[in-house]
Amino acid sequence: MKKVIITGGAGYIGSHICYELLDNNYKIIIIDNLSTGQKKLVPEDSFFYKGDFSDPELLNKIFNDHEIDSVIHCAALIDASDSLNKPIEYYRENAAKTMNLIAFCANRNLSKFLFSSTAAVYGNPESAEVDEETYCAPITPYGSSKFMAEKFIYDFAPCTSINFGIMRYFNVAGADPKGRTGQPNRNATNVFSSLCRAILHEQEFTIYGNDYNTDDGTCVRDFIHVSDLASAHRIFLEYLDNKQEKPNCKNTPFLINCGYGHGFSILELINAAESLITKKIQYKFGERRNGDIEKIIASTDKIRGNLLWKPQHDNLSELIKTSLEWERNISD
Repeated sequence: MKKVIITGGAGYIGSHICYELLDNNYKIIIIDNLSTGQKKLVPEDSFFYKGDFSDPELLNKIFNDHEIDSVIHCAALIDASDSLNKPIEYYRENAAKTMNLIAFCANRNLSKFLFSSTAAVYGNPESAEVDEETYCAPITPYGSSKFMAEKFIYDFAPCTSINFGIMRYFNVAGADPKGRTGQPNRNATNVFSSLCRAILHEQEFTIYGNDYNTDDGTCVRDFIHVSDLASAHRIFLEYLDNKQEKPNCKNTPFLINCGYGHGFSILELINAAESLITKKIQYKFGERRNGDIEKIIASTDKIRGNLLWKPQHDNLSELIKTSLEWERNISD
């Protein structure tokens, strides 16, 4: 049975990937320092190691204890606005430590490595829809640190037999429909968590900026349900397995956008939430936040065409509903 390390597996996205793989008969090894993740999100049927994903002693122990097939690297600092004030931390955690992890894995003859990247690498693109060939011009240290790690993977791949996959996440939302896991941070600043807290506590919701060049003046995002994103990781591992069997395919990273290919503005999100809860949501407009991108939507030709990925939760109401149910659960 194949064993997969998931760094950041006690966090929001990582824990969903864990359940997706466990549901499909993988063995899971989680590395998480619990700085933002929570131990209660760790599935019972997994192996858990608390610590830093780039710690060579910890990695040696794990690789000695288990026959590791693949690594899915989710652990990272992810707040774009925060990165403007802490660039050194973001470059250290997201770029330098990722390089150390990959170098270690190469020395242990790892088979496959999936890197969690971000649409933030595109910055504010000239065209709202971006494909994997779109020029990258990140506008925050967060996006730049992720892009630096991507560049390292492309430079390092020809030197190793590891099959690399790079996944550029768009705006991840929702929670496990079975209620097993969700956003662990009660103070998360992403729009879905903030909106759900405003609904549950009957607070005023703040929309940051209403003067963008969009139909209603608010930012537009390609929101992807976290369970669909989790399934993309499993399918990607299977794709890389097949890639290994084909000649002349090794040592070239495969890069995909992870989104739905359509977007919603923040006001459209609020309108959908009001329809779902049959109640008006009080909101106000605030100043734009540094690092916010105006409008970005994924081209999904590669993820759908090459991986044959078929999302099961591409529905704005379901994104809101599962987010709200989880937020209600952790608020009780």
